[in-house]
Amino acid sequence: MPTSIKIHQWIKPVLIIVSLSLVIFLPRPLLGWWYLESAIKMESGGQFETAAAAFEEAAIRCWWQEGLYEKAAFSALNAGDDQGAILLYTQALESGDLTDRGRMFFGDLLSKVGEADQALEIWGSISSSSEFKFNSLINRADVEKELGNFSSAVELLHQGLILFPGNSLARFNLGLLLMTFDPSQALHEFEKVSDLPIELESKGFMLTRDLQEAIQSDNLAYQLVITGRSLAAIDEWELAYQAFRNSTLNSPRYAEAWAWIGESAQQTGKDPLPALQRSLNLDPESISSLAFTGLYYRKHGKPGLAWDYYEKAARLEPGNSTWQIILGELSAGKGDLAEALDYYQQAVTISPDDLKALRAMLDFSVYYQVYVDRVALDAAIQILKLEPGSWESYDDMGQVMMASSNYNQALYYFERSIELDPDQAESHFHLGLLFFLLDQDQDAYLELEKVSSLAPGTAVASQASELLDQYFP
Repeated sequence: MPTSIKIHQWIKPVLIIVSLSLVIFLPRPLLGWWYLESAIKMESGGQFETAAAAFEEAAIRCWWQEGLYEKAAFSALNAGDDQGAILLYTQALESGDLTDRGRMFFGDLLSKVGEADQALEIWGSISSSSEFKFNSLINRADVEKELGNFSSAVELLHQGLILFPGNSLARFNLGLLLMTFDPSQALHEFEKVSDLPIELESKGFMLTRDLQEAIQSDNLAYQLVITGRSLAAIDEWELAYQAFRNSTLNSPRYAEAWAWIGESAQQTGKDPLPALQRSLNLDPESISSLAFTGLYYRKHGKPGLAWDYYEKAARLEPGNSTWQIILGELSAGKGDLAEALDYYQQAVTISPDDLKALRAMLDFSVYYQVYVDRVALDAAIQILKLEPGSWESYDDMGQVMMASSNYNQALYYFERSIELDPDQAESHFHLGLLFFLLDQDQDAYLELEKVSSLAPGTAVASQASELLDQYFP
């Protein structure tokens, strides 16, 4: 048989197979390219949900094209489809095609939905040479801190600062963590901090000052109580709790530290009573223990139990007007206004120039309408003498005038208060109430509207909203 015939006999079935393959497989990649072009257009037009679906279809059909699952995940993320994005990032990861940028986003998403361990694992897989390595270390430190793994967070921040030693925010956060167990090293870190964001500058100054005070003592337990209180002052209660715990580990019979453990436990949703009781057993006359135990019972609606602790604190510290104010509040709460007034007057007698005591007595007198023309007015006059340029002083006097039905004078004082500080909400609220009393409803409406815009989310804004809903539905 001629060779050419044999070749033709062999080629024919091969061509048939190739043709059939083209018929079956050629539309798949062509359709994939079409999906890819569509996805790019949808993404640029902000149609992220459909773009995510198109990128996923393109990834299935153009299997050789890198990064399509990650693009699909990013579009799903922009569309607000967190679960869809997680599935797509997982697909990209399993296919070995997830970039370090994608790992950063994937870790952020996992952390957001509460999958902290997976987020740590994903961020930890970012290569050491990556431009995202520093941010991954910082993110991991934040999560470890939230999980209470403070030593791990410290180590991660140290690693991050090796990469970027000039990052002030990372060094500030490292200082916060070190305050829980090593105040001297914490001070060393804070002293190297510069160019903090403006909202952290005052905190940094206060923390540095408190650390400088703390290390004057050689007693580590005492140092940690100082640093814990400093952390509590900036609402870092979890870190404060750890500092107080470390203080008691260093000195198990330190009543002050146990008292502060109780308060920080209360602030962080833990049971404070065991620590408070331990503190009182160690030192029944610990002012902190008495104060925090009293506060615990007040918060839990047991003012009768709270009374004994505050009364004892008042006996132990007769020169501290705070206890008289609290006893006045408790007396008013049980309806004994005469006893309450006596406590407030004692507070002012103890501290005649103390604005806190004066305002407490003024607020009591105005709220309960107890001798407003004498008690509240005397307090308001003294406040104005002590702070003649403060908007609060004029607002206080305005409230007294309004409670005394001296509406014209109240109007003057509220307007003067607003003139001194137009952006504070309290005087606008009080002025709104005054306009209601004067039957000037439209003016009242305008003032209450200002309150909501000046102080959104505050108690005074909530009160203003309730009045607006009631009178202007």
